[in-house]
Amino acid sequence: MVNLTMYVFNIGRGFSCFVRSPSNETLLIDCGCSDEFSPIDYIHSNLLTSNISKLTITHPHNDHIREIENVWIKTEPNTLLGRDYDWESLKEPGLEYKALDYYANLKDNVYTGTGSHSQRGMNLNHYFPNRTKARKIDVATQAFLNNTSILSTLEYQNKKFLFTGDIQNEMWEKLLEEDDFLKFIEGTTIVIAPHHGLDSAFYPGLYEHINPWISLISERSGENPNSGYSSEDYFSGIKYQDKTRRSFTTRLGTIYVEVREDGWWIENKDI
Repeated sequence: MVNLTMYVFNIGRGFSCFVRSPSNETLLIDCGCSDEFSPIDYIHSNLLTSNISKLTITHPHNDHIREIENVWIKTEPNTLLGRDYDWESLKEPGLEYKALDYYANLKDNVYTGTGSHSQRGMNLNHYFPNRTKARKIDVATQAFLNNTSILSTLEYQNKKFLFTGDIQNEMWEKLLEEDDFLKFIEGTTIVIAPHHGLDSAFYPGLYEHINPWISLISERSGENPNSGYSSEDYFSGIKYQDKTRRSFTTRLGTIYVEVREDGWWIENKDI
């Protein structure tokens, strides 16, 4: 019997991840999409029997919230977790911010949960990077949003997934100075790579504190992930089709994970 399933969707740019928990709760982390593929349409047609239980928005860059209106029309999550910002300050003149405006309105008008929860052996926790530290690193809006990404951990059956948003190298350095953050990431076995696996977010110092098996990378089309994600210096690897694999990327399709009581499975799916 499958206990937990996870999809990291292949959307070319951005991030969208769907999780079904052991108790049949459904979690969505970010809601990016591509011109060719809508994760929300796929989820609604193939994976849902009721509303999404919880939507977490790591940060409100368009490639992480592009489908926010579609999410609400088709799945209407019971809980929305995201950070508040001075919304107008995030905008640059002459650009369209339809998704951001929709999201900002939701943040002001729907129930927003902040806590973690545990049910039937699955633990979901969140960490909120310090805004002041993020501002001191870089006052530019793009970097500030990346560095205030909500981080999440999901634990089940001795597997611990670390969702990293778009945290960049300078903020990793600051986070690793915080004892609470070190406790938060302790025991991580699977890292969902920050910022699409780009060089700007691969911080070797992180792997002095965790010893993960593999990374999952929502790859940006046309840009190769940092080679560290495939290095034995940072990832111990798993046996997969008689080879040692240290990373799975969406270049080969949506990443699908099953965690069962008797083991787990991971593969790329063409959906």
